[in-house]
Amino acid sequence: FSENEAVFNTSAETVLNYNKYAKDFPNFILGEVKVSPKNDKVAYVFDKHGEESHTLAIDNIPSGESSIKHHIETDSEDKKCRQINRHVVGTDPADDVVTFAEPDITTMASVQEGDEYIILNSGHSSGLSLYVIPRDAPYNPWQPLLLGQLGMSASLDEAQGRAILHIHDAQEKTTTFYYVSAHMLRAISEGWRHDLRHFPVICRSNADVAYLGSGMKGRYYYYIKDVKFQQSIVVHKFSPNDPAGYSQTWLVVDLGRRRGEVQAELFGSNKNVILRVTTSSPGRMTKVVEYNLNTRISAVVHDTVHPTANMDDYVESIIEMPQQFRVQDLMLADQGFVMAHAHIRGGGGTALTAVANMAPGAFQAGIAGMPFTDVLGSLLEEKLAHSDWLEFGNPKNATVFEYIRGYNPYDNIRKQKYPHLLLTTALHDPRVPYWDPAKFVAKLRAHKTDDNMLFLSTDMSGGHFTTKDEVSAKMKKIRMLCFLFKALGVNWRDVYATAPPAVEVHRT
Repeated sequence: FSENEAVFNTSAETVLNYNKYAKDFPNFILGEVKVSPKNDKVAYVFDKHGEESHTLAIDNIPSGESSIKHHIETDSEDKKCRQINRHVVGTDPADDVVTFAEPDITTMASVQEGDEYIILNSGHSSGLSLYVIPRDAPYNPWQPLLLGQLGMSASLDEAQGRAILHIHDAQEKTTTFYYVSAHMLRAISEGWRHDLRHFPVICRSNADVAYLGSGMKGRYYYYIKDVKFQQSIVVHKFSPNDPAGYSQTWLVVDLGRRRGEVQAELFGSNKNVILRVTTSSPGRMTKVVEYNLNTRISAVVHDTVHPTANMDDYVESIIEMPQQFRVQDLMLADQGFVMAHAHIRGGGGTALTAVANMAPGAFQAGIAGMPFTDVLGSLLEEKLAHSDWLEFGNPKNATVFEYIRGYNPYDNIRKQKYPHLLLTTALHDPRVPYWDPAKFVAKLRAHKTDDNMLFLSTDMSGGHFTTKDEVSAKMKKIRMLCFLFKALGVNWRDVYATAPPAVEVHRT
């Protein structure tokens, strides 16, 4: 729906009909949606098949007629964007001008909008560079705000010309928040050179504090923090008379002990900013509270219970995951299971399939979702760009080659007994192609000397993140549970827990 202050009290206006586009594509994914300032056009990005091949469209409101559609420039092999084009609405996409091209094949680029600046992010998990141009001068060249360093990642929130720069040190596990004034940000956009010593430090965390999100709008800035599993949202208010950038901690929302997901967003006009906080508990109770940041008055706008449970768990080599338990764990605890979560950095499924080779007797069954089983073969593929070199190492180095080959799941399959295994994949997955787990299963079938179960479950229509409907998603979860119970020889017990089992979480 389109929200415009001039017509806020009139009937709602549809700007984009998701069902219209998704009805013929079961794995349709809608990306970012932006409405023009005059509310006459809507720009959006979509992926028809879940294969991360995106199309940009600009539709007229309210007719819904598309004035332009063209493919976003990404690498044809690894689907990563390294080129930023400038498009003028109403012109032929073939006339678009390349404004930024990243020569380093280990990186990727993206663009975000602030109030007064366009921000370009370019880099990888271990180092990110930031560039800016004023929104009112889109033909200007990109100017560097921060040039990335190894071991550091960065992001920027901007509103009304000023910004907060976050720099995360992955090794030290610390995050530093810098204030960039409107005057300084304008100077940077005009080519002024600087370093971090020019920016006042707002706050700096230690290893016990995790920052889970942030945002800016108008005179307000918020961040979500987690201190030893105690969560809160802190709001600062900018003051034009304060050289440090903010006058005080304006609002603190105490969320208590972490029990599920927390999301926050700022919306409304710059003069009347609303903070919307959405929390979901392990019982899938969803609560939405809105805070008027001018008055600091709150109101519960949504409070309900969803009887479904989410048991998906995606692990990637570049992601630092917060320690948490899932609803599935509590249900399995009622059945007598004991759970231990190991946060192992290195491609989803790689650890499980590697351990199956190294110590097959260490466990009885394993489920590898979208597993990356041929690390060495993928890293040696010349047509692919390897941002993973920074995580796994460059196999063109002889020492690194031998090290990777020493644990690479596909290369280390041998004639021995293996535990029960279930591997999953998807036909349109560009991140872990279906042939990776498929060839692992084929080789394993030819070598294993036991009669244990070995399954490959392939989604013939989905991608890495997609499932065509809710029923299919639930069937995947049920299939995994059935495999797990059968592999372990466990019968479902008809138990009713009057209270959820006590769960202790220990930081190691």
